[in-house]
Amino acid sequence: MENPNQSDFSLGAIGAYDNTSGDDDAAVPIAKSDREREASLEAIKSFVIQHGLDVTAANLAAAQVSTSLSDPLLASKIHARLGQGKALTQDWLDSVMPNWLGTNSEHSAIDALGTKLESVIASFSQTIDKTQTQTGEFREEMAQHVANATHPSENDSAKGSEQSPVISLSHAMLDTLKRIEGMIEKSQSETANLREDLSDARRQANTDHLTALPNRRAFERHFDHCYETAQKEGTALHVAICDIDHFKRVNDDFGHQTGDNLLRAIADILAQHTSGDSFVARHGGEEFVVLFMGLDKVSALTELNAAREALSQRKFVARRKRAPIGQVTFSGGIADVMSAANKSEALAKADAALYDAKNSGRNCIKEA
Repeated sequence: MENPNQSDFSLGAIGAYDNTSGDDDAAVPIAKSDREREASLEAIKSFVIQHGLDVTAANLAAAQVSTSLSDPLLASKIHARLGQGKALTQDWLDSVMPNWLGTNSEHSAIDALGTKLESVIASFSQTIDKTQTQTGEFREEMAQHVANATHPSENDSAKGSEQSPVISLSHAMLDTLKRIEGMIEKSQSETANLREDLSDARRQANTDHLTALPNRRAFERHFDHCYETAQKEGTALHVAICDIDHFKRVNDDFGHQTGDNLLRAIADILAQHTSGDSFVARHGGEEFVVLFMGLDKVSALTELNAAREALSQRKFVARRKRAPIGQVTFSGGIADVMSAANKSEALAKADAALYDAKNSGRNCIKEA
């Protein structure tokens, strides 16, 4: 059966895949020199062949990440799996990097389009307001002229019959101006609705629709903001990565609907047991991330362990099968962001601590 993700290009054509858009986060950036490019392409080619992967855009992205560490979190997952002696299968790759390829460039394009639309709407709204003001002033002036013409002075009474066509035309113009004002008011209402729709679209673009938590896109943006704030103000900042233990088994034994319900329940537990300054997001699949702003590591660990214990004590039942799921737990890794060289390194440390927790029996939190 043909792979729907299969691309039309071959390994020999990889060199043509570049970044003409200027996006520094493109999957396979052009090397700075011919020698670097050849080395990069050879490494990508060897990675794909070694693991028997199809030549797809997503797999080439994974190969590039693994060889260049351009995404430390994804690279650490790949290297950890290989370090455990497990095969790098297509199913596993698809599960850890859903829609990874082009995510950053797509988000940038969405943000740019949203900003442009907002600017156009604002400009249009200003034009409408200005037009409404000018139209209103002109209508009032016309109304005054019509009133003066309709009630002429004694000196102008003899000219009344000559003015009647002008008065009729003025009345017609007044009616037209009133209709224009009505159209302007309608345009203002439509512009307000358009602004609201754009605001809703932006909220939806930052929300995970299954759990109602912020999604990976929102997390990355918030992480940038928190990191800049922590650097300026010297505030503590910790990041944690949590992964549901044996989640695949739940999906296999009870179905994906039960798995989805479980994800929602865990999202609620994490949100309930973290403070107001903490930020919980779904990072993808069964993985969640938490930013602890202004909390020291002990306090952050206390919150995270409270959520872990609350989950482990819950008794879940698969409604359709009316069967107990058994104990559900998650493992986590936490890292001090400000002690790392950058955000990427902090995420990689938290992910490594997560793997340590998994290897230590699960249902625990490990520090980087």
